[in-house]
Amino acid sequence: MDVLRLSQVTEPFIMKTKKELTYTQIALIAVFTELTLIAIQFIYFKIYVSNNPETEMGFTTDYMKYRGFYIFQIVGFFIYTFLVYMIAEIHSEKIVNRIVTLIIAGGIVEVSFYVLLSGDYEGAFLYSILDKIIAAAFGVILNSYTTKKVKRPGAYL
Repeated sequence: MDVLRLSQVTEPFIMKTKKELTYTQIALIAVFTELTLIAIQFIYFKIYVSNNPETEMGFTTDYMKYRGFYIFQIVGFFIYTFLVYMIAEIHSEKIVNRIVTLIIAGGIVEVSFYVLLSGDYEGAFLYSILDKIIAAAFGVILNSYTTKKVKRPGAYL
């Protein structure tokens, strides 16, 4: 009588627990994240205008310099740090390529938002995009030091 080993019985039922994200999915995540930040901008602006009735309607330069810019920069920093941490957790190959895709796709949406606004914006708003690069580096560092999984040196590129 032939005794079946456990691996022979369970092998067809084993499923992958981690699914690799495609570059398109990562770009869509970045677009959704930036659209969420833009939605937060609109919600905060509506609250700001209702509390300050003398404020003119529209994303003015003063509003963006002293309030709106920080939503993209501070809230975006933490969201991007979390996203990069999760991407580094899921993927074992070409992590940097995926992160660059995330930053470029998000940057395009954010710059588009700035261009569509009627205001006189300075180059300082590019810092909110550069902030995403710092958040990405922070997310990779957090992932490297908080997980027991050791990545090969070639896994990042």
